[in-house]
Amino acid sequence: MTTHHVQVASLTAGTLFPVVVLDDHPRWTQPTAGAVPEPAAHSAGLLVLRATAPAGRASDGLAQLHDAADRLPATPPTAETVVELHRRLPPYVQAVALPAPALYGPWTERTSTAA
Repeated sequence: MTTHHVQVASLTAGTLFPVVVLDDHPRWTQPTAGAVPEPAAHSAGLLVLRATAPAGRASDGLAQLHDAADRLPATPPTAETVVELHRRLPPYVQAVALPAPALYGPWTERTSTAA
């Protein structure tokens, strides 16, 4: 389990977004966009919370990401706790399975607008 601090991630060149890693073991998959991540039978992605606020609302997304991370249990996530978490997430936060190479480091060191 990783401590809850905001990291920067990217799936495409030039598009950075803040995430909080919930499980740093690559054992999660996501069948479709927007679906609840689920345990994988093989090596897969990391379980993260991702801020998804639209342009102009980035600070709201980051605040919601911090709030959601603060409410997380200290134990490693299970399929059942991820379903419950997914149900309670604020509007600008998603639980996703993310490939480990998509993480780049601390959010505060990567952007001038980091909170």
